[in-house]
Amino acid sequence: MKNTEIDNKLKSYEEVKHECTPIPGFDPNMYVCHTLSGRVYSKLTNKWLLENSKGTGDRDENGEGKYLITSLKKPNGETVPLYLHEIVYSSFYGIEPHEWKSEGYEINHIDRTKTRDCSIGNLEKVDRLTQYSDEVRAAMRIKGYLNKELAIELRKQFADWDKGKVQFYYIKGKELGVCARTIQNVILGVSFKDVGEPV
Repeated sequence: MKNTEIDNKLKSYEEVKHECTPIPGFDPNMYVCHTLSGRVYSKLTNKWLLENSKGTGDRDENGEGKYLITSLKKPNGETVPLYLHEIVYSSFYGIEPHEWKSEGYEINHIDRTKTRDCSIGNLEKVDRLTQYSDEVRAAMRIKGYLNKELAIELRKQFADWDKGKVQFYYIKGKELGVCARTIQNVILGVSFKDVGEPV
């Protein structure tokens, strides 16, 4: 699923720094985004984030997750987990994710077979009904949704978990009939933000 064309074009930060844009809500002396290729550069580590990442969510035949997620630090030290496609869209349009989410929008990959391609040309803002295909919505109806009580219980179990975190996401996802990404979102506080503290 790697975009080799983008990989080859983006050889170093120095070559593209003039094309990089700030990420709203974050210090541009810490992070910038190259929206044309869908990459985030950390000035703290002097590296592109998520290079060679296995990703999160359902795995493809190569064992790579469908989506890329990272955590960025705000100037006050708060760590915020964000999907790469949200960071890229945010940087390109100069708006924070909560601004479109409060209006009922999500960021969609135009080519749904290339969800790891987070270049701005593969992203669009859509309402939730448009985002999910009939097949996905049907699966969601069958599987059901997690509730607040279950979110609290999952976070408690995760706090006591002494094995790999990805293993926890997969085991609990299988038990509950949801994908590992759904469990990860609960644990990281991407979903159920109003239910206690994320782990």
